[in-house]
Amino acid sequence: MKLSKAIYSFLASRLTQGQARANHPRIETIAVNGGFTGVLIDNQDAGLAMNIRAGNSLNASDVELLRGLIGVPALEVGRLAFETPGGPQGFLLTSLGIAALSALSQPFLREPGCLTDYGIGWRPSGFQEVVDRDVSPCSVVTMVGFGGAVRQVAQKAKAVYVPELAPDLFRSLIVNRNGARQGPCRVHLLPAQEVGEALSGADLVLITACTLVSQTLDQILDLCASRAKPAIIYGPTASLVPHPFFLHPQVTKVTTLRVTNGVGLMEILAEGGVGQERFFGEVSENLTFYRTGDGNRLN
Repeated sequence: MKLSKAIYSFLASRLTQGQARANHPRIETIAVNGGFTGVLIDNQDAGLAMNIRAGNSLNASDVELLRGLIGVPALEVGRLAFETPGGPQGFLLTSLGIAALSALSQPFLREPGCLTDYGIGWRPSGFQEVVDRDVSPCSVVTMVGFGGAVRQVAQKAKAVYVPELAPDLFRSLIVNRNGARQGPCRVHLLPAQEVGEALSGADLVLITACTLVSQTLDQILDLCASRAKPAIIYGPTASLVPHPFFLHPQVTKVTTLRVTNGVGLMEILAEGGVGQERFFGEVSENLTFYRTGDGNRLN
């Protein structure tokens, strides 16, 4: 089953058990900016998902579509996470669906102790734990997706390979007395279609959960499995019930956040701007989930 659909199915079964469909949480506010889509539901929980750059330029029809979703049950909107085709509007709707599932996931993330029944442990720690515990100076790391975490890993690992949907967006030019050269200098930036080659020589694979939005995460995890490569999923977009991630035997950790102030998160997203993630700590807490035993079940 597609991972985003497994997350939806888990939440749907719990909501169906807990309350009548008419009382399911509904969409109250949607915020879309150049980096993220956020959803606030009527119980004041909020969720978010990173945007694909090609999917956040809104036209009039997009705005009308989003307006039509206000008041709709969040679980229904969550279906967009796995029922939407690709393309710019598809990326936007997929991100919206994941953000809705993230909002619905927050009650489960507030009580992570219940995860022990699924063979999943947790710690109040963020991505720095991955750098400290999982990346060694002699390791070759493949990071799927170029983000702020790349620099942290590149400062420690022997080599870092980064397959990216739009690699040219992340290239730089360095000019000095010795001439001109292209960056980044500490990582090998590759087009996304070379992900299989990049995985082959890796000791560890770090996958941004934004691949849920690009609808490539399942494929990448299958590639990890076929090459017996351990994988860690990271980033705000992984702010979801973690059980389905661990159905993939290669996943050893998920490091993400849980939202502690839904209204505050929506205010941050509404202001947008470069570097908005640096304010997430004001409205969220870091969480790392890890495999402790038999996590291969959803019920």
